[in-house]
Amino acid sequence: MAASKHKRSPLSLYLTISGIFLACTFLVTMLDNHQSMSIGILPFFSGMVSVFWMTTSIRHHNDPPRYWIYILWALITLTIGNFVWLLLEMQYLHPSKRFLANLFWIFSYPLFLMSLIDRTQKSGFLLTDRQYRFNLSIYMVMAMAVSSHFLLQPFQSALDYPLYIHAIMYIYQFVDLGILFLGIILYYMVQAEKTEKTILFLVAGLLLQATADVMMVISYPEISNVAHVLWTIAPLLIGLTGLLSHEYLSGTWSKNKINQNAEYELYLPYASGILLNVLVMYSYDWKINVLSVALTVTYFLIVGRQFFIIRENKHILAQMEHLAFHDSLTGLRNRHSLITDLKRYISHKDERLALLMIDLDRFKYINDSLGHHVGDKVLIAVAEHIRLITGENERLYRLGGDEFVVVLREGSEESAEIFANALLDLFAIEMTVAEKTMSLTPSIGISLFPKHSENAEDLLTKADVAMYEVKAKGKNNFLSFDTEMMTKMQRKMEIEKALKIALEKQQFHLVYQPKIDLKTNELNGVEALLRWNHPVLGMVSPMEFIPAAEETGMIIDIGEWVMQEACHQVKEWQSFGIPQLNVAVNVSVRQLEDENFIAMVKQIIGRTRIVPSCLELEITESIMQNTKVTTTLLHQLKELGVRTSIDDFGTGYSSLHVLQHLPIDALKIDQSFVKGLDESASSPMVKTIIELGLNLDLDIIAEGIETDFQLQFLKQNSCTLGQGYLLSKPLDRADFERYLKSFSFIH
Repeated sequence: MAASKHKRSPLSLYLTISGIFLACTFLVTMLDNHQSMSIGILPFFSGMVSVFWMTTSIRHHNDPPRYWIYILWALITLTIGNFVWLLLEMQYLHPSKRFLANLFWIFSYPLFLMSLIDRTQKSGFLLTDRQYRFNLSIYMVMAMAVSSHFLLQPFQSALDYPLYIHAIMYIYQFVDLGILFLGIILYYMVQAEKTEKTILFLVAGLLLQATADVMMVISYPEISNVAHVLWTIAPLLIGLTGLLSHEYLSGTWSKNKINQNAEYELYLPYASGILLNVLVMYSYDWKINVLSVALTVTYFLIVGRQFFIIRENKHILAQMEHLAFHDSLTGLRNRHSLITDLKRYISHKDERLALLMIDLDRFKYINDSLGHHVGDKVLIAVAEHIRLITGENERLYRLGGDEFVVVLREGSEESAEIFANALLDLFAIEMTVAEKTMSLTPSIGISLFPKHSENAEDLLTKADVAMYEVKAKGKNNFLSFDTEMMTKMQRKMEIEKALKIALEKQQFHLVYQPKIDLKTNELNGVEALLRWNHPVLGMVSPMEFIPAAEETGMIIDIGEWVMQEACHQVKEWQSFGIPQLNVAVNVSVRQLEDENFIAMVKQIIGRTRIVPSCLELEITESIMQNTKVTTTLLHQLKELGVRTSIDDFGTGYSSLHVLQHLPIDALKIDQSFVKGLDESASSPMVKTIIELGLNLDLDIIAEGIETDFQLQFLKQNSCTLGQGYLLSKPLDRADFERYLKSFSFIH
């Protein structure tokens, strides 16, 4: 609230002081004695106030703009002129010295003009905006014509004035027109956000000053009281520019955008022409005069402006039409264009189409790690790559993101597969973008018309379904749509919908699979595993709902519930006499990417009062793609005292160089390697992982132990911990408590 008051204070100050000066002005006009002297005092004092404001602004600014200096000197000169005039009115100077006042007043105008010129030099936008130039020309033609016909010509016919009076009046009009010209430019600059809007106070003050000059010329040698009022208010507006500009530059003045396309801007040029037409009719003496010439020039300017606007509108419409059907980044046809084309093709019953939906694998990783500017260049390069193999009967579209579509006319399943294989071969070649070499792979879904659908949107949906099936089966491949895929997709959508309320309805529960120390055969800890028992769908496999939760982002809330529940439960079990019982919780990449993850772990440890070292987070190996973020995150967890392990080790993207520098506690051998152990196999991979982990001083956990041979092999090769159905299946809370009471060592 205080800030708001501070923003209004200079303007409030101006309004207050202006109100006082206006009241004084109208008061003294009612006096019979010394009226001119009393009125002359007010412009002098308003000039003094303005000089004070500008001086204060300059002193409080480290590097004041140069145009402020010009304004200050102009105000000083103007105020001196007002003071000389006051002395004349008070009869302290001889009337012959009146030229001194005019000299100072006239000298102030070049300084004001220099301030305007200095500000307008900040931008060259008028050189490129023809509509602004047309408007400016129309206004200035009208102003010069009116000034010449109604002000200068009548004054010129008065031969009884001395030559210097004529010169002064011409100078006033010339300078006033210059102020009007530069003032209009500054107004347009404010509209285009090329300068601060507070400059309009300077323009308004100078225009009031110019208006008073015009009134002086009309009524000379008498000077109206209204002119004195304007001469009083104008310096205050000019001085206010410094106060408000200082606040604007320091960030305390509102910088709201002024509407660049104000509606009145459309009509003002035409209004100027109409006004000139009225003036010509009013003053016409059946001779060519300056008004009629100006009206003719204005007519051609308005016609030229209208012609330009029509051309510009046609150009804008063409651009809008292009953007409606084309992608702005790659220049390819967009989704709207695709649907329009498909509907046109499908209208021909003898048409045969193949539609290939192309999605780039791991593009999100490229976008996030290298930046969106590189991601955009990658998309442009991909578009150029695909263009290389598209022929006359093949059209390429970009739907958005990293999704592209190719439509094959006269296409069959065979021709679609040939094209898809060509795409896979094309992407097999490494691509260099922004001086970075990268390997991209596509997932391609195929749908056919009329085999799969006779509807454009449905055809696109089915290609999309086939593409997602490719991603689910390992990516970098292609598949044609079949009805089983749609069944899977509908099942996935049903699961995603049900997930939204599963946590709220308490449909989740945890089971706990024991982890056994293979050296001592003692219970070391448990892994908490999430289960979902839906009232309609029944038991939903984690293989189904975990990916859906990750895609929708619901894994963040679900993961927090799992960690909270597991820590609370293990803390309770520790009171049974196993104080070092620890719990392992799986954490997804989506959770780790959440900026509140570390804070959430801290809160759970605080709420459950679990010893931090009794909590182990199993992190998927794929997070090691972004080593910088991973290392920072793992160090933060290490500082909390929480243990971490790399899950499914050996199946992902681990770099041995990076691995030795990560602050982790354990490696978990993927169950696919354990299942591969049999009596006839030498199992070098399992041995290598165990030796690697031991050399790095890490615990080695083997999961999926189902046979005695597997167990004995792991023991003989010094594997640290094991879990699997041979040791114990996952147990619910009650079963695990019975397991604790009747735990028997495994030999």
